[in-house]
Amino acid sequence: MKLEIIVRIHDDKNIHGDKPRYIDVSKKHLIVGCLSSLINSANLLNTEISFIILNDHCTQDSILKIHDIFRYSKHSYQIIDLETRGFNYSGLKQFEYCKNSTADLVYSVEDDYLHCTEALQEMLLSYQYLKSHYNLQKELCLFPFDNPEDYVPHQIYPGRTFRTPTRHWREGIWTTFTMMTSPKVFRDYWSIFDVEHNLLDSKGN
Repeated sequence: MKLEIIVRIHDDKNIHGDKPRYIDVSKKHLIVGCLSSLINSANLLNTEISFIILNDHCTQDSILKIHDIFRYSKHSYQIIDLETRGFNYSGLKQFEYCKNSTADLVYSVEDDYLHCTEALQEMLLSYQYLKSHYNLQKELCLFPFDNPEDYVPHQIYPGRTFRTPTRHWREGIWTTFTMMTSPKVFRDYWSIFDVEHNLLDSKGN
């Protein structure tokens, strides 16, 4: 089992405007926290793992800190500087790397998610267990964030709950750009992930 973790990073302004984050720290701190938590989680695994960091014009200070924390990673990494600035462009590039990956699984991650130490182990075990023990008849995509907004009364929707040996997973109808799945999903459903094309369509072009 080979896993490729594809993270896009941007340490400037919040694209969501003044909406407060769940963790009220600077974006630079969040990026370091996100990558550190992923490194700690990946270091527990003997699975073949590689990191691809898509850099959306971060400051040099952030890049130096990233190189520093990856000194503690037992897995390989590379930082790729994106040519064009912006959320939609970086999202498209992230999905393209997922689509073209040769790994068994890809984990597309945004830079403001913190992971508990056992997160990647749990996700890999759950993915394999759900694929082998349930007749899902559909592709499997894991979104590891238990979003508080899903429990707002007018946003609650019916869905199945699946049990693995260590936890439960709830069926969802949406995800952010953070998800673990097979590269085949990106290839088979590329028209959904093609951010640039979808934006043009929404504008009537």
